[in-house]
Amino acid sequence: MSEITIEFFGVRGSIPAPMGGSREKDKHNHLGREFDRQKSESPSLTWDEFLTSREQHEYFTYGGNTSCVFIRCGGHNIICDMGSGIRELGQRLIPIAIKDRGIKLWVLVSHTHWDHIQGFPFFAPAYINQETGVRNEIVAFGGTNWTKDVEYCLKNQMDNRAVFPVDFEELRTTLAKLEGNSVHNMKSIDGIEGIKIRTLKLDHPQETYGYRIEHEGKTIVYATDNEPRDPRRPHPNLLALSKKADILVIDCQYTYEMYHGIINGQITDFTKYGWGHSYPEAVAQTAHDAEVKTVVLFHHDPTSSDEAIKKMEETTQRLIKDLGGKSKVVAASEGMTLSV
Repeated sequence: MSEITIEFFGVRGSIPAPMGGSREKDKHNHLGREFDRQKSESPSLTWDEFLTSREQHEYFTYGGNTSCVFIRCGGHNIICDMGSGIRELGQRLIPIAIKDRGIKLWVLVSHTHWDHIQGFPFFAPAYINQETGVRNEIVAFGGTNWTKDVEYCLKNQMDNRAVFPVDFEELRTTLAKLEGNSVHNMKSIDGIEGIKIRTLKLDHPQETYGYRIEHEGKTIVYATDNEPRDPRRPHPNLLALSKKADILVIDCQYTYEMYHGIINGQITDFTKYGWGHSYPEAVAQTAHDAEVKTVVLFHHDPTSSDEAIKKMEETTQRLIKDLGGKSKVVAASEGMTLSV
């Protein structure tokens, strides 16, 4: 039985949110002061020993790139969304494409909001000319009822008359294959040998799909950008999509307070109702009801600090435990790799 691996290249929602120099400096200064304090009490303490004793969020960042997840499954390459994280993924794939004289990529597009497609113009494998003997193929899937379909959106963000130096149509001659396919609610995606992919529509302002990927009895679910109307009653589509998943990658952009507009304990008009995103209470209920093994919190808000994301991870884990569930919870971070 072959292993499925899933690697995260972009984990933020809405807009890229790189760590600014001052925030990075604050992390380093905090760690430096704490190390000096502990070393004064234990002179033999080394820096590596000190770091091992600290929580990860204290010395690293979850990342600032927008949605992009890479799945290796049954010898196939599957990309979920093309946010700014796909740029780094492209750099990773270039040596493989050259060595193998080409690479085939299956792209599952949840929807065409900018944070899910904005990285494609900077995806290096799309620019290797097939005349070099490297024949790369990109086969994408997306929804049918969008005001404008996925190809229209990709073309317009690469309009060389106004916003980008390379026109989308040029890639048709560069690549060995560039293909877009429509999906719809409950569609099964065929053509990827040994892998079953099913789509279900999620609750989001624009038509958005979650993907259930099954291979040799293992299941990965990608369900970003969904809003709970009642956190105690998960949407039937989300529940069906997630049922008994080994890994569920799920939107958890807000805290309960952010979603409901609670600031400093006071209810305000600054709610996130109708914005299409979730929070720990709803994620916990879904994980419990669907009997998910591992829950990956995803699509972090651009305003959320590393400390805030860590707290959301802890909150979600506690809520699942309170419900009697057994799911493990981890917050997605760039570079994180999971396998089943």
